[in-house]
Amino acid sequence: MVSQVSESRPRPPIKVDPSSNRAHDIEMRKVNSPEVLARLSARASLDRHVDPRLIDAVKAPGNLYLLTLNDAQSFLSLIWQEIDPTRLLTPRGQPRTLLDVAGRMVKNKWTFSSLCRPMGLMPTCHDPAAFESFEKLNTGFDINKFDFIAVTPATDSEKLQSPSGTYYIYDGVHKSLVLAYRILNGQSIYQPVEALLMTPRRD
Repeated sequence: MVSQVSESRPRPPIKVDPSSNRAHDIEMRKVNSPEVLARLSARASLDRHVDPRLIDAVKAPGNLYLLTLNDAQSFLSLIWQEIDPTRLLTPRGQPRTLLDVAGRMVKNKWTFSSLCRPMGLMPTCHDPAAFESFEKLNTGFDINKFDFIAVTPATDSEKLQSPSGTYYIYDGVHKSLVLAYRILNGQSIYQPVEALLMTPRRD
């Protein structure tokens, strides 16, 4: 969970060392699919989006673990998606942990609002429409609606591309990036986030 920061009391951007060898502070407990499906059903009952793809992944054979990411480094080390509409944030061959991706936004002074506008780039590099949902989440950010994200083991190529990365974000890519950006630019204070780990790899 993350606390929001008052607009009248801005905080300095958080600094996380991606090269740190300090062990991530993560708690883990095994859960079963009925327990997870019940939580997803409760989420849906509150008119919050539940992707059918996630439901199928939870029902698939394998193991489920509920992780508690106790520190910012554990959360920011998660590996983000790589697709052409948001390619601007994930240059080919470059690391794409949340720290890397949100860090590029902060470094280049990009906001979700500015990314919703044309930048004169090819659609295979930047599609303004792809960022509208990010801007909507950021504008109405409410940590009480964040709930858990879902992750799965990273592939060998993902580990090679993002050496400091841990797990690949399977569900929750939009809210994860919004949260990471808000943490890095000082809009939100980090508190433990829950992540559902699904093994083996879900694609």
